[in-house]
Amino acid sequence: KGKGRLIVVVRNLKDAMCSLHNFRGTPIDGWLGNEHGPGSFHRFLMLDDCPNAMGSAFHWVRENGKAVEDIGKERTLVVHYESLILNFGAQLKRINDFLRLPDLTEAKTRAIEEACSFKTMGSSQLRTRHNCRK
Repeated sequence: KGKGRLIVVVRNLKDAMCSLHNFRGTPIDGWLGNEHGPGSFHRFLMLDDCPNAMGSAFHWVRENGKAVEDIGKERTLVVHYESLILNFGAQLKRINDFLRLPDLTEAKTRAIEEACSFKTMGSSQLRTRHNCRK
């Protein structure tokens, strides 16, 4: 087997479903569907032929589960999206330790957190490579 490592970021599927529903404004077919289509709820539950831009969340979970089994749990780190939002610094430390990288300084941790923020990612100031090297 190889020596690579796998980091899987997971999100509560109920939150993912609501986020997808509102991703680009409320869809014309609404939540439960109408004359315009099946609705966000039905699309989200589709396993095969899911029309969502990111594909089926259930398919993604299944395939990543297989990848974790294949690569081995000792070479895999699961990071919960909600934990990243609640305590980014602690999760970044987990990721850093898992990758066996040198300890991050407080300044570098803050710079990475700022570079990964919704505010920065949604602006024209997105210069992650530059920000992470400070």
